[in-house]
Amino acid sequence: MHRNDSSVDEDKTLFNSFLESKCGSNYIARLRSSFGTKPFRMLVDLNDIRKFDANLVSRLLRRPSSFITSWTEVAASKIQPVAVESAASAATPQIYIGFTGAFGAHQLSPRDLRSTHLGTLVCVEGVVTRCSVSQTKIVRSVHWSATTGQLTSREHPDVTGFDIDCVSTNHDRRLGQSSSELDEASHEIEYGLSVYKDHQILTIQEAPECAPLGQLPRSVLKIASQLILFVFAKSTATNRQVDVFIENDLVDSVKPGDRVRCAGVYRALIHNLLVFPRVSRTAVLANSLTKRASEDVTLSLNLGDIENIKAIVSSIPQVSPC
Repeated sequence: MHRNDSSVDEDKTLFNSFLESKCGSNYIARLRSSFGTKPFRMLVDLNDIRKFDANLVSRLLRRPSSFITSWTEVAASKIQPVAVESAASAATPQIYIGFTGAFGAHQLSPRDLRSTHLGTLVCVEGVVTRCSVSQTKIVRSVHWSATTGQLTSREHPDVTGFDIDCVSTNHDRRLGQSSSELDEASHEIEYGLSVYKDHQILTIQEAPECAPLGQLPRSVLKIASQLILFVFAKSTATNRQVDVFIENDLVDSVKPGDRVRCAGVYRALIHNLLVFPRVSRTAVLANSLTKRASEDVTLSLNLGDIENIKAIVSSIPQVSPC
């Protein structure tokens, strides 16, 4: 969905006001204290945003893609002065936004995902049953032209990104080159100057205790990348599969057997923008992935509970054996 500059500026103003308010003041301190060479993911609690503006949380849950990009830019601008003072990097710091807290009606299991949730922010819980080997995906390639003696940067967006305008076209950033010169010149890729990101595929299954009575748990396929987590859903008569992509710092953060709670954007993946398919795969682009501790089923009884149990047992009439 294309958005005008006024809407983007409004989203940035709202998030900036939230960070400067009492509800979000701790996030700026956390950002600056965690600034370093490694990418940092700022996990924003929806409960804090709800205290600041309840209507903002409703809008975020309905159309999160429009907020994530603009809010990430605001978070990066907050630590830009620290980066300049420390001379750590002249480039924009790598900051990612994730969401935690109470999702309300958007707290779902793989069985509950429906087409009505497409484009919304959801939170899915389950058990990881399989992890793939983490792989590398190119984000921006840098090319050297021996003919012109100049470098060219090319972006490689895909359907898992939040910038829809970048997905529709392949962008080239040239330094002093026209389009015709780029086509005619022979370029060699500079692997050391190119930018990459990691991604991984997980398989998540509905927790057995959450499955309806008399039914088997449904499986979920997750693709994990250090930046984003995506969940693809395919529904059949016997089961439902959900693919989850996690990127960058989220890769290799879980292993089979872990109970996880992942939040992300549930989206339909359309690879060909010219031909719209009648049936398309869906995915949850995850922005946070946390482990859930196994629930302790051991009963903790005090003396009062024991006395009450004995009283109930003594009040039950005894049945004499035949």
